[in-house]
Amino acid sequence: MSSIPGIPNSGVHSLATVLKRLEAATARLEDIALAQANASAVHRAAPDLAPHVPSATPPPAAPAAAAPLEEDELPLSIKAYDKWLAGPVGEYVRLSGEVGHPFVEQQAQTVFELFTQTRDVLLRAGACVKPAAQTEFQDALAPLVALLRQVGDAAANKEVGGEIVNHLKAVAEGIGAAGWITVEPKPGPFIGEMKDAAQFYANRVIKDFRDKDNKQVDWAKSFSTLLAELQKYVMAHHTTGLAWNAKGIPFASYTYPTTSSTTAPVPAAAGGAPPPPPPPPPPPPVFDDARAPAAPAPPAGGADAVFAEINRGEDVTKALRKVDKSEMTHKNPALRGNAPVPPSPASGKPKPPAKPASLSRALSQKKPPKTALEGNKWFIENHENSNAVVIEETAIGQTVNIFGCKSTTIQVKGKVNAITMVGCTKTSLLLDSLVSSLNITASPSFTVQILGTVPTILVDATDSGQVFLSRDSLGAEIITAKASAINISLPDPEQGEEEGLFKEFAVPEQFRTRVVEGQLVTEVLQHKD
Repeated sequence: MSSIPGIPNSGVHSLATVLKRLEAATARLEDIALAQANASAVHRAAPDLAPHVPSATPPPAAPAAAAPLEEDELPLSIKAYDKWLAGPVGEYVRLSGEVGHPFVEQQAQTVFELFTQTRDVLLRAGACVKPAAQTEFQDALAPLVALLRQVGDAAANKEVGGEIVNHLKAVAEGIGAAGWITVEPKPGPFIGEMKDAAQFYANRVIKDFRDKDNKQVDWAKSFSTLLAELQKYVMAHHTTGLAWNAKGIPFASYTYPTTSSTTAPVPAAAGGAPPPPPPPPPPPPVFDDARAPAAPAPPAGGADAVFAEINRGEDVTKALRKVDKSEMTHKNPALRGNAPVPPSPASGKPKPPAKPASLSRALSQKKPPKTALEGNKWFIENHENSNAVVIEETAIGQTVNIFGCKSTTIQVKGKVNAITMVGCTKTSLLLDSLVSSLNITASPSFTVQILGTVPTILVDATDSGQVFLSRDSLGAEIITAKASAINISLPDPEQGEEEGLFKEFAVPEQFRTRVVEGQLVTEVLQHKD
């Protein structure tokens, strides 16, 4: 065949291939037209036999299943997720096997299975339109919810004891980050909250095994890295929520791949061979004057009805009548409660669909309050609206850990080594004296009153807090980071502490940084009155 400019001699787009495809498409159109003509003729000649004559119109061909995606054809978001799975997640699973405890290893395998199934959800979202019904998406997440519960139940296992408890609790607190796929519009900060909750127990592991077993320390750091890298991935590829495909297939039509996790989404098909390429256009309509159905009447109302009424001219006002004063609602307040025309149920703005509940919230059950001494550590956890949390039998070598309390007043009597408060809200703390430091992290609206001495006070990632110092603790060193609205109250030297009068001073939040002789010099920005 002679070469024609613009058409290759070989390949998919060669002239021979194009002619073959056109012939196949033409034959397909002729079959459809012939079948419709035969069906119309049979219907007109013998209408009483029509129920017994099989339909000559061929059934619609099933859509062709999508070919498996090669590794190079995967979306960038899936490639980045696979890199995260093979990197931080794989390192965490490997170290979990080297910790030397079956519960930790089993929990890690469940975590890996959870994140692997999450990958399938990401593939499905990338191939489907976001479902309008919330329940449809929530039902698809049922396997993930079950795995999340298994991870949380591992920390509540009564057979687990000793120092391994902090390992399981760290993962149980942080695994809620997997619920980011249901969080909108800020899934990234949500993962950060889960990471902070897990960091509390991860720090315990690091503290208990420092200079003892470096594998345990590496394990704690690996899980924190896992969550930190997950947050980076979500911020890069799912900034405002799970990314859906606006031009994809319906959510219910998706079928998970059965052979390999790298295959592309396979839409559900009803069966049958795929049509020849290219797919034929829709068949032309068949006109049958004898049996053509009447055109449907235009719906009442709308623009057509308005113009029709306008074209009537003066006849429009013939049906109107003068309203009597007794029927006027502005002159008869008693009539205002009875609306003559009930409001249409379709009127008004439709209610926006509620956001899907977070997986972590679906799983989060109110944990029982805990006040216990384990070794030389006090644990005060999950108290809410309580004013009677008092620790009396203390020793100078003990530490107090306060976690997850809300609207609670806690009193620590005697002198202890250190106190740490993490993830508490509107919590008040009254203490006597400390040997080392008071550490407050992510605990907004806290109040602390010191009766004795405290060398150091650390406030990190906290908004709004009040610290009352005694005369003996005026030499305390106060260190703040990422904190705002922190006020320090000092005893009024004129009235005396016994009078209960304090002077309040705000911790500076504005700083000025300059370059002086090649160095950065930062100083508090003072505002002159």
